[in-house]
Amino acid sequence: MGELEIGGLPAEVLRALEHQADSNHRSIEDEARVILIQALLPGVRLGSMLADSGRGVELTEEESAGFDRDPSPPREIDL
Repeated sequence: MGELEIGGLPAEVLRALEHQADSNHRSIEDEARVILIQALLPGVRLGSMLADSGRGVELTEEESAGFDRDPSPPREIDL
C-alpha cells in the first residue's frame, strides 16, 4: 500500500476528522483512510480490501501456528 501526507488542512477540517475518528474509536490516520476509500471506491469494503492484500502473504509454520484455534469447547464465564 502507498503512503500519503496531507498538509495545509484547515483547522476546522482537522478538528472534525479528530472528532469523527474519536467517535468511531479509530486513529485519525485510520479514519482518513476509511473516508478516502469510501469516497473513491464506494463498491469496495475496507475489510475486503485488507483481506485481499493479506492473501499474498506467505507465513512460516511458526508464524501460522499463532492462528490455530483452541479445539476445546467454549467455557461459560460469569459476568
